Amino acid sequence: MLEWLEVRDSNPIAEAMHMVEKLCQSVVLGQRAAAYFSGPPGIGKSYNISRVTKKRFLACNPTNYLSLLKSIEQAQDEGKALFLDEADVIFRSERMANVLKTATGARDLRYWDGECVDVPGGIFVATNQNLLDRSWMERSAAGHCSALFSRANPITIPDDILQLWEYSIALAQTGGLLRDDYCGMPINLDTVNRAFDWFTVNVYRLDTVSPRTLHQIASDMNQHRLGRMDADLENFYLRSRLTRQSNQSPPPTPFKITPSAVSPASTRFRKAARRPVPAPVETPKPSREGVAAEIGVPASNVVQFMKRWEETMAD
Repeated sequence: MLEWLEVRDSNPIAEAMHMVEKLCQSVVLGQRAAAYFSGPPGIGKSYNISRVTKKRFLACNPTNYLSLLKSIEQAQDEGKALFLDEADVIFRSERMANVLKTATGARDLRYWDGECVDVPGGIFVATNQNLLDRSWMERSAAGHCSALFSRANPITIPDDILQLWEYSIALAQTGGLLRDDYCGMPINLDTVNRAFDWFTVNVYRLDTVSPRTLHQIASDMNQHRLGRMDADLENFYLRSRLTRQSNQSPPPTPFKITPSAVSPASTRFRKAARRPVPAPVETPKPSREGVAAEIGVPASNVVQFMKRWEETMAD
């Protein structure tokens, strides 16, 4: 479990998501008018905004500048922040980019055609396109985009399959991602470990690799286990996510969760840190086979685990 806690501190996806949370907080505190971030679907962009704004936001997917103005007006009336999701079209439209530039400029100048476009709760803009790459943007909107990003640098979340796989597994191991399925039913450890295995073996063939994908896989398996979904339907849902062709070998199967690791690891380690450190007690070193069996290392990982175990014991 310690290994997965370290992943959450070193993984590029985890680092970028931490910066997304910080940027969202700065918008909520009024330090910035808007936040821009791009990245693959299902990694938690909406979740971060929901948590930081305490669910006080209006989510919309504008298709033209009139719908954008209407969303701004609705967010003002409801006193909420505005979340523009899948907002690629904004950066392909000179007029929409101009509206957004006006709405995030100097507060006393936030007027469009005489109407106030100020959103006191702030504006969050998310897209799956790389905001650091201007080639896909409309040339006429490029000037407005430069102004937008000079006020708040966009955060681009990497779209690397192995980094996303590692981040998803780490979030499940330490953050309670797979505690309940999409129907609110608890997911047992056997189902969690089965989901880990399937997610890992098929990682290069999945349509998207993300925490949301892993949660959907575990949820489908859990619904089948509870008798709410027959085997054919479970298999259909799982296979429908395999849209890529790949001959690449999957990464090593992650260590499985055992009953001793049910509580969130971050909570357990914070509590342990408050206790006085006891004096070291000399105990006989356990056998490597015993350690492997105790923590539930899968058969495919035992050789690798033995090597690492021996190196640790030698130190």
